[in-house]
Amino acid sequence: MHSLRALFFLLLIAISTSADRSAEYETPKQKAVKKLVELIIDPKETENLRKDLLLKIQSSLALSNNAIFEELLQETGAGDKSHLIRAYQKIESKMNQQIAKSFAKHIAMHRLVKEINAQVYSEHYTRAELESLVRFYSSSLGKKFLRVSKSMVNQTQTLSAEKLIPLSMKVTQEVQDLVQREVSKLIEEDLNKSWD
Repeated sequence: MHSLRALFFLLLIAISTSADRSAEYETPKQKAVKKLVELIIDPKETENLRKDLLLKIQSSLALSNNAIFEELLQETGAGDKSHLIRAYQKIESKMNQQIAKSFAKHIAMHRLVKEINAQVYSEHYTRAELESLVRFYSSSLGKKFLRVSKSMVNQTQTLSAEKLIPLSMKVTQEVQDLVQREVSKLIEEDLNKSWD
């Protein structure tokens, strides 16, 4: 009986040890995508993303809560409400602090962005392609690409807008002129019918 318990205990240890090893083991493709994501995901960018998202959440909640507070203020009737407004401002400050704490607790932005990118890159690239991307982004040209690509996208968008806005205005004006001519023609024909 003791030998059976000892065997069972050893079996449990073996299973738990192999489970721990399998959790730590990464396939070559997983290693390649992990390395790629480390190269292309900038912690500064994810921090900016985190700040923007937090601000949007805080602003959205502030707008809806302010609307509710304004309604409640209306229900309190006339009189000095400055003490209620000051109290609400304190509540709002606490709310923003709580949002920031909860956000930090539940959203690890950098890790989340890396996980999402790893998943997407894994779905679209083979191991060999991922390894080629790692070599490229590790090179001086790849590093330069990462450095300048965002400003290039912004520059492209700005130049596109500079070119497309005047052209779209021209198209809009042509269509408006056409509609105006057609409407004028329609009205003129209708007036001519009424004279007949």
